Amino acid sequence: MPVFRKTVLLSLRMVLAKFSFVQSPTAVKYWRQQYLISDIQARYKSRIVATKIEPIYGVLGSTIQKLREARKMTQAQLGRSLTPQSTRASIANIEQGKQRVLVHTFVQLAKALESDMKDLLPASEPAPPSPSVHDVERELSRKLNLATPQLKKLARATRPMTGSRRVKE
Repeated sequence: MPVFRKTVLLSLRMVLAKFSFVQSPTAVKYWRQQYLISDIQARYKSRIVATKIEPIYGVLGSTIQKLREARKMTQAQLGRSLTPQSTRASIANIEQGKQRVLVHTFVQLAKALESDMKDLLPASEPAPPSPSVHDVERELSRKLNLATPQLKKLARATRPMTGSRRVKE
């Protein structure tokens, strides 16, 4: 028996011993069984909790649904065009973003929908602009309370690099 469980059971016995109505060995055995049952139930529940599906699958699914409807295909027809075949329910789950799509299935879906794979994926979001040297200096002075020469030196060190040359701002 692990040390933690022994400690909990000993603590449980000490707490139960303080109450006159549970001093009998039968009552201690009952409470021990209840603890073990709740421990087993907690472990079981932690294993069956569904993991959250990433948002990209919702976008992918809605794109697949639009292309399928534009081609006047049913979910069952799309599922039969895959190898191995997928059920209508599986295609419905993919379209709703409830099911992850394996790479080989993704390729087959694009082919079945007569579409390019990149058309199924969402457009990438542009990267946020990098802060200017002035913004970096202002933030450093606010947080570090340094002298101006030290701030300028730090701000220059934080400029983005391209290749072997610094980017001028």
